[in-house]
Amino acid sequence: MSETSTLQAPLMSGGTGPHSGRPIAQAGAALGEARAVLIVLHGRGGNAADMLGHGGAIAEPDVALIAPEAAANSWYSFRSGEPGRRRKPDMDPAVSVLGDLVDRLVLEGTEPARIALFGFSQGACVALQYAMTARRRVGAIIGFSGALIGDVAVAPAPQAFAGMRLLLGCSDQDPLCPIAKVRNTERVFRSLGADVTTRVYPGNDHVINADEVTIAGDMMRVLAAPS
Repeated sequence: MSETSTLQAPLMSGGTGPHSGRPIAQAGAALGEARAVLIVLHGRGGNAADMLGHGGAIAEPDVALIAPEAAANSWYSFRSGEPGRRRKPDMDPAVSVLGDLVDRLVLEGTEPARIALFGFSQGACVALQYAMTARRRVGAIIGFSGALIGDVAVAPAPQAFAGMRLLLGCSDQDPLCPIAKVRNTERVFRSLGADVTTRVYPGNDHVINADEVTIAGDMMRVLAAPS
């Protein structure tokens, strides 16, 4: 990593809006030495430390974990049923933080295929929205209890996500993440070439469960495996 690296400690968030200029927590392997990078995004009311714990459960020691934290512990204030014109100004700052972080990783030499995004609840929604508007395809997205809820500002080209793995996990009765939105997210990403795995669990818990952790861990081992 160069002396002018933007990823040296203390690592701070970029982008625009209220989530910019905030400390980013790190764990796992050092950036520049890691086989892969896992960016973890918390849900409403969560924090970076929570997600580093979840990230550590699915990532091997040779993976760098990076956890930005939202202002007031919430990436956006709207609810999923609100009109798109109200959602976009609220979602854009969150997406910009993630976009800036991925851009900086790539600029410093991390291959996009070695970057994975792991979000829970709001964090999953931000990761999925980023993917639909980003200039770069990442290696994998893991989205638990979240779905596409924002408007797609730039429609990706067909097969834009060819080779990218996507794991979606949710409850069949989660009041915060309607199953219909998860199924729609599955259809959209699959139509654009992503390799999508969806797991739906009975009950109404808005949590990360052991089966999801196992599947996500398998995905991360493949992503971080030597070329």
